[in-house]
Amino acid sequence: MAERDVSAPSQQASATRDLGQDRARDPRAILTRLAGRVGDYFPNLPVPPQLEVVGSPLEMDSSVVWQVSVAAGSRRERLAVKVFRAGPRRPYGVEAALHTQLETLKEAARVCERSPAFRSPRAFEILPDLNALVMEWVEGQRLLDWLATSFHASEATARACGEWLRHFHVLRAAGTGDAEITTRRHNIETVLAELGPKALAPAFAERVRAYVAGIGNELVGAAVPVCYSHGDFSASNVLVDREGRVAVLDISRGERPSPVEHDLASFLVSLEAAPLFPQRWSITRGRVARLQTAFLEAYFETRVARSSLLHLLEVFYLLKKLRYYHRHYRKRWLARAWATRFFARRIEEHLNWKQA
Repeated sequence: MAERDVSAPSQQASATRDLGQDRARDPRAILTRLAGRVGDYFPNLPVPPQLEVVGSPLEMDSSVVWQVSVAAGSRRERLAVKVFRAGPRRPYGVEAALHTQLETLKEAARVCERSPAFRSPRAFEILPDLNALVMEWVEGQRLLDWLATSFHASEATARACGEWLRHFHVLRAAGTGDAEITTRRHNIETVLAELGPKALAPAFAERVRAYVAGIGNELVGAAVPVCYSHGDFSASNVLVDREGRVAVLDISRGERPSPVEHDLASFLVSLEAAPLFPQRWSITRGRVARLQTAFLEAYFETRVARSSLLHLLEVFYLLKKLRYYHRHYRKRWLARAWATRFFARRIEEHLNWKQA
């Protein structure tokens, strides 16, 4: 009996996926695919629409986003076509990631029903042959860029972010769970090992380990609210439009529930790092503290004291940020030295928190 070639179906699937990726890299393929669909996205267009790709695609780690202009007479609309890449960041495959993204956008739309201060892009459909999701293009500035030029309503915007996240976590609540201390210790050890003594002095790294161990002992068996988190809730994933409404982008669904403090800490640390950028000199340390307070008070709907778990996760995210800067500025020693000093001082504040 001839031996069956079990690799053929997988090779065929891989070839189909690669063909879809190649077509998705070609703007002509995207325009051709959208030509017969735009009328369903935007009903009652006065004349047949003209489609045009605007600029270069926005390249991200695991996706590419194209902006498409739709012109029909005096009416102007814009679409975002997000093409998903296969790879290790997609352990369940591109198709599963597409459907997950579609569901999360629907959840975000439900959050936006709670307040006129929120906005969310409408999701139209999945194009499986292009590994793409078609959605509304949202105009706006990244939150940190907006904060650098706007002063009058910045704390109100931070409160809107906290309120959005609170509603989002309610929709994705998964009861209570432990504080994942063992996992967090392992992750922090991994980051410390990657940074090495050139980034953090061995004595400083030992202080971090002792701090993590102390918080871990305090939180053993602690039950905390858990949810399927945003995944990367940072200031870089929040847009502010002309009306001052906030739109949260790049929402993912965690594989398993995690403490709500994950999203909180990620956002707080993204604000913390804002003064590193010269073009954001106006976002001072004092202003960052006020924005963080406004964000937390809106999330918890009251004045709050920072918890041990939140401080622990902030140390973790600060270390991750430091690792990012060391990779990004590996050929620019002055920028690396400045980033090291900056993040070491921020981490030091957390290490001294228990003694205050």
